[in-house]
Amino acid sequence: MNEIIVDQYDQLVEDCRAIITERVYNSRQELILGYGEVGERIYNDEQYKKFGKGNQEFVERLFQDIGIGKTTGYRCLQFYEKFCKGKVLSSVAETFEEGKNISWNKICNKYLPEGKKDENCEHKYVFVCIRCGERIDLTDAEKDDIIRKRNKNGEVDKNSKT
Repeated sequence: MNEIIVDQYDQLVEDCRAIITERVYNSRQELILGYGEVGERIYNDEQYKKFGKGNQEFVERLFQDIGIGKTTGYRCLQFYEKFCKGKVLSSVAETFEEGKNISWNKICNKYLPEGKKDENCEHKYVFVCIRCGERIDLTDAEKDDIIRKRNKNGEVDKNSKT
């Protein structure tokens, strides 16, 4: 390649990378802003104030009807309370040290408080039967026992008692 073409090619690569960086940043900003708005809307709602605090059934139904998971719903509320309350929502994502590399995932994992750990918890695992769809709750020991009984093909050993 002669030098003029190389320079043009390098400029093309640089321009395309800049476009992708900006668009990814914009999409992340929109997602963060959207989750902040969801948190704000729930937090300021009269029904949530009346029924939501400490009422798992109300909150879980609300998140289900919205179409988000329970964890995401609680993260929206935490994010709003910790970072957005009393501030202009559109500028909140710019306040994190990651700058343009901030994402909802990073906010949840690095900046939001973890759920309280119950020291007496026996860690229940939920499996779903592939035949009937029934939920099966297992403890650590039961889960480990099933894993030990799996053969090389990933199937449960038919000679085991479980």
